[in-house]
Amino acid sequence: MPPSDRQVPGSHQDDSLGERYSRRKKPEAVQEGFYRSLDRLCVSQVYGLLIHHYADLLEPGGEKIWHVLTECREKGLVRKIGVSAYEGKEIDAALQEYSLDLVQLP
Repeated sequence: MPPSDRQVPGSHQDDSLGERYSRRKKPEAVQEGFYRSLDRLCVSQVYGLLIHHYADLLEPGGEKIWHVLTECREKGLVRKIGVSAYEGKEIDAALQEYSLDLVQLP
């Protein structure tokens, strides 16, 4: 298979992970995942919490995901919230909708 046609396991091209990807975008899944991470790390708070795919915040329901992040910050579980992005236009799009504390670039 040519490199451009390969499906990378764990990527969004891999249809077997489609269900897991759609669950990840649900606010309750974000919250549950965050609490599991705190438990695995054996910490009560972290410095930063980022949404890996900035576009998840811009899709319908994105405001609910953002609300989960802001609640975690208000509870003192995280100090800064934000997104990961790969291009300036992604950052601009996210900043038009949300007040980000952090932006992670490659």
